[in-house]
Amino acid sequence: MSGTRPARSRNSAIWLQGLACGALLAFASPTALLLAVMLCPAIACTLADTGTDKGMSRAVAAACAAFTLGPLWHLWLALDRMDAAIAILCTPTSVCLAWGAGAIAWALCQVLPVIIRTTWDAREDLRAKSLAAELQTLREEWDLNE
Repeated sequence: MSGTRPARSRNSAIWLQGLACGALLAFASPTALLLAVMLCPAIACTLADTGTDKGMSRAVAAACAAFTLGPLWHLWLALDRMDAAIAILCTPTSVCLAWGAGAIAWALCQVLPVIIRTTWDAREDLRAKSLAAELQTLREEWDLNE
């Protein structure tokens, strides 16, 4: 009996997501179009990320969303009209900023761990060499060479 509960809950969640997407497309098509184009790097990153840790997808989505809020606000001020959405999307600055922020977030998620690990390893090597030199000095002072 407990095995059917998660499947039923998952099916209803999918149904609700479909209902929300249908309502968004029916009643707010310009907003849906703007969000789909501006958040395209986040959507691609989410689809490409097969692992269980979705940290990179969240970072890319947050960066893209940060530069999507301004154009979305301008669209809503223009009464959510399709011509306003297309005008905003035809402005290269708005799309380039959102996509560029997503690209920078992706690059940081790829490069930053490597830089941190390399710095940490170099620092630990330097510390180990310093301790070995100090140990050698103490052995010579106390005449403990074996």
